[in-house]
Amino acid sequence: MSLLAFDIGTSALKCTLLSNRVRVVASADYHYPTQNVPGGGAQQQPELWWEGVCKTCNDLISQDPEAMAAVEAIGVSGHMLGCLPLDTKGEPLYPAMIHSDRRAVSAYEKISREIGPDILYKRTGNVLDPRSSLCKVLWFKENQPALYSKTAVFTQSKDYITGRLRGQFNTTDFSDASHAQWIDLQQKEYLHD
Repeated sequence: MSLLAFDIGTSALKCTLLSNRVRVVASADYHYPTQNVPGGGAQQQPELWWEGVCKTCNDLISQDPEAMAAVEAIGVSGHMLGCLPLDTKGEPLYPAMIHSDRRAVSAYEKISREIGPDILYKRTGNVLDPRSSLCKVLWFKENQPALYSKTAVFTQSKDYITGRLRGQFNTTDFSDASHAQWIDLQQKEYLHD
């Protein structure tokens, strides 16, 4: 039995193959750029994350085909505070806004005025910031309304890769959803307009 782990990092996707005794059998990485755009934007092409998954898996097959054939579980982690809009087929509609993207200042100010950072903190357990995923979703609503209306789900990096592996793109866990300020911790439900 082997375990396969992916980590979608800020500069590279890392893939590690582990034995059932949690010993590293093989590893590979795939580097990709972050695009800096005017207004404080920092984004990545999610297709490059997937390309990294495919490339690193092929590398690990070359390193240890027997251990790769024995994979029984896959774990995926990735950078948080992102925002990737997907259509109903799981296709990206825009590059992924990563954790350092600060374009959503006006959304941050609107939430601060209309809801208040203290109330949002009590509901989500996280401090409001222009880099938060919630602010990024509202940035899309304000600045890309046609794209916003086509969006079936906003997701994080790890959930995009998990979705590509499983065909199900709405898999954000409570921890990530809370950090993104998308979920009410007490109710275990997504926040609504």
